[in-house]
Amino acid sequence: EIDPADPALVERGKYLVEVVMNCRACHTPLGENGPELARAYAGGLEYTESFGTWRSPNITQDKKTGIGGWTDEQIITAVREGKRPTGEQMYPIMPYQFFSAASDEDMKAVVAFLRTIPGIENAVAGNTDLTLPKPAHVPAEPMDIGLEDPVAEGRYLAQLAHCGDCH
Repeated sequence: EIDPADPALVERGKYLVEVVMNCRACHTPLGENGPELARAYAGGLEYTESFGTWRSPNITQDKKTGIGGWTDEQIITAVREGKRPTGEQMYPIMPYQFFSAASDEDMKAVVAFLRTIPGIENAVAGNTDLTLPKPAHVPAEPMDIGLEDPVAEGRYLAQLAHCGDCH
């Protein structure tokens, strides 16, 4: 079990989730004036495209509508492999192909931080009309990069930040 009371682990997780992986950008609903930051991570952000409407899920600790009932390992598998606890493959809109390189320690930090996010009940309709394929994911080997090599550390953080999505 990952200890969400470890301040160093939670701080690293906060840095990864909020800065590097930028989870809040997709998992926060939009209101009339922009992101509803009081409901950060509660999901419900919608993008309508020619291939259907994508909706982000709730990743708060709400046990009914979020990930509060998921095990640590289920969260890690969702982030790294894009697989829900049911075994269902997620759409590649979730950048799991980039997150699969996260080190074991960093994944523990991500989970520790996610465990500190209060539950917000927000049932999201889900993705029912998307016509995108759900390709089988072949995870990369997790990278264990330390700060002693700044070039390798930068490459690692650029991978987790999914810079390759646009660039």
